[in-house]
Amino acid sequence: KTTADILNELPKLHSQYITPLFLPYAGQDSKKSDTIIINLNQGGLGLPDRDYYLSDDARSIEIRKDYIEHLTKTFTLIGYTQEQAKMAAEGIMKFETRLAQITQSREQQRDPYLTYNKVTLKEMQKLSDQIDWTAYFKGLGIEVPIDFVIDNPKFYSEVSKMLKDESIETWKNYLTWNVVGR
Repeated sequence: KTTADILNELPKLHSQYITPLFLPYAGQDSKKSDTIIINLNQGGLGLPDRDYYLSDDARSIEIRKDYIEHLTKTFTLIGYTQEQAKMAAEGIMKFETRLAQITQSREQQRDPYLTYNKVTLKEMQKLSDQIDWTAYFKGLGIEVPIDFVIDNPKFYSEVSKMLKDESIETWKNYLTWNVVGR
């Protein structure tokens, strides 16, 4: 019903390997190989990468059209009316396109300097102020880290804005899609 409910749901989903928005994992610190650190990687797209959403070639346009049809069919299978399903599908496409616009390209994702952004909890809270990061990590059932690595600071800043800008209905549909469709 609220943004707080959405934020409470994220760590529950992430704990079940359902990864809307981003993917948390523990891995080696790229700059200190004897240390394991929490990493957060951008994600949340139903199509393979940002280019599927942003390219204007005929094939990409057709793939997006087919994706909306697939979303619509999936929502009808779980009980939405045809009209509700179509609206949900279009909302998800718009939502994921917004994510794609701030997602790093394939080339950028291969740049170890660009994708290594070690932040403190306080820095992350400032960067992405709509998410209570302490509550998020506690919700995952892990000790709240002093610092961790994020791949794309702009992504988390925009996700924070999306929590204010996007309707609760769009968020519910997006999270539902992440559970039933992927």
